Amino acid sequence: MRKVMGRESLILTLFAGISSVAVSMMLPYIPLFAQESGLSLELIGYVVFTYYIVQVIMRIPIGSLSDALGDDRIILMGAISMLISPFFYLLSLRHPASLFIAQALLGIGHSVTWVTSPSLITKFRGPLHLYTFFMGLGWFLGPPFGGKLRDLFGMLPLFIALFLLSLSSLIFAVILRRRMKVERRVHGIRKIAVLGLKSLGEALKLMRKREIFIASYISFIMFMSFGLGASLLPLYLSEIGLSSFLIGVATSVRMGVSTVIRLFTKPLVESPKRVLILLLCALSTGASIVLVSMTKSFTAILILSAIWGLGVGIYLPVVFSIVADSTGESERGTAMGLRGSMGSLGSAVGTVAFMHLADAFSISYALLISGLAILILSIPPILRGLTGRSPML
Repeated sequence: MRKVMGRESLILTLFAGISSVAVSMMLPYIPLFAQESGLSLELIGYVVFTYYIVQVIMRIPIGSLSDALGDDRIILMGAISMLISPFFYLLSLRHPASLFIAQALLGIGHSVTWVTSPSLITKFRGPLHLYTFFMGLGWFLGPPFGGKLRDLFGMLPLFIALFLLSLSSLIFAVILRRRMKVERRVHGIRKIAVLGLKSLGEALKLMRKREIFIASYISFIMFMSFGLGASLLPLYLSEIGLSSFLIGVATSVRMGVSTVIRLFTKPLVESPKRVLILLLCALSTGASIVLVSMTKSFTAILILSAIWGLGVGIYLPVVFSIVADSTGESERGTAMGLRGSMGSLGSAVGTVAFMHLADAFSISYALLISGLAILILSIPPILRGLTGRSPML
């Protein structure tokens, strides 16, 4: 049994890693592609917003449906969604409006990586820090690869590469489904739809748990930085003269540091002060963004990207462990979905709000305000009344 579970954990980790490469090689360059297609900064904000708002809507039902239908089926559905998205990206070369559909499909597919996969890896009792490491490795490799392709050949090869990687993810999803053979608990479209709606109520109940509420709140803050990394940041770096490859390198440094640090987070994951650790991660992230907006030095940007990545890298396994330790196996999928939805909401709200600022004032000014917003939301006294009695603080 242990050997089988180990193989399933490996398949799941490879699925998540490949999915992360596919998404990360695309996201930094979608705003640049949209700008070249003639879209305003405000509309570009809504293009990025589409990717995140779909995840807000989908992540809680995905968690609950995973519990009811079987994680293997949901992972397969997500892989199929990602496989379809490249066709709409290709269509957007002639019809930019197709970007919205492509972003929605990519968002649905990637929701699986952020909700069902981590929930399933905890059920397998697989090494969570290694799982998040390979996810981070995908985010490390994707941006410079995508940037170099874009500099040399434009966006078309990126869309083709997305198709090939999504096809690979689908193959791993099929292999995983054949190995798991999960019994389906719910039958009928109506019952499935009702279950999805009920999951919203279950999520609200879970929010009453102090640890789940705090994990969701801090995820909202941290995911604001994820949204900035896929909207304002690449536009700012392009504005100061960096090529797509160098934008990818800066993104890769951030992701690389966040990946490496995850190998050393086991003591932090087991720490009784995990909430305090998450708050410090959010503070360092906000400070890094503020300083990035004030510099045009590529060296300084790389250093600040590394500090940014340090906070993000520590955040992910710690927040996963808080959710896992605060829930039973039957409700873990919903809890992971709730955390993911709150995080995606932070990305969606932050992207639209700060891209509006960029359209009204300037990209650098909007980036500065976004970093300050994360800092203000992260100040420990704001959460002191919520966390004062928590043993995790």
